[in-house]
Amino acid sequence: MKKIAAICHGNILRSQVLDLFLKYQSQRSSLDLDVYSAGIAPEEFYPHTKQLLAEIECELKRRGVFLSPERKIWNLETERKVLESNVIIAADEETRKTVLELLKNKEHPPVYTFYGFIGEGEKDFKDTYDRSTRRQDPVLFKNAFDELWRISSKILDIILDKA
Repeated sequence: MKKIAAICHGNILRSQVLDLFLKYQSQRSSLDLDVYSAGIAPEEFYPHTKQLLAEIECELKRRGVFLSPERKIWNLETERKVLESNVIIAADEETRKTVLELLKNKEHPPVYTFYGFIGEGEKDFKDTYDRSTRRQDPVLFKNAFDELWRISSKILDIILDKA
């Protein structure tokens, strides 16, 4: 079984949706894949989590993916799951560096950015949450789902090629 940990800042959209898309696509292709996602930000950093996750669930359902998002933050359970993974993928370079710092002095799997893992360079997947308005940026929000579907498909192709 392959194990992937997907990490972003809040585990609201980027790592959360990538996680759900990977689960959905791997189930459809009968691939034995265990995906875990979490965020490095503390719980209070996103005070409107329920509303944000409801918006994401609505968009997932609109796209035919009937899986429910659940925000997970960095804690001992998260660290254990991350360390059990074959690979860690972070939404952006800042998150990747934070994960490396959190895992310092521990043996851990390789840590990539989303784009780095799929061979498209070390560019960042921009956060869709606008802290000034406390809402998702509508353009980034819409585009994120299409891009995360594309990234999840490429990740599965990479895993299948290595199998």
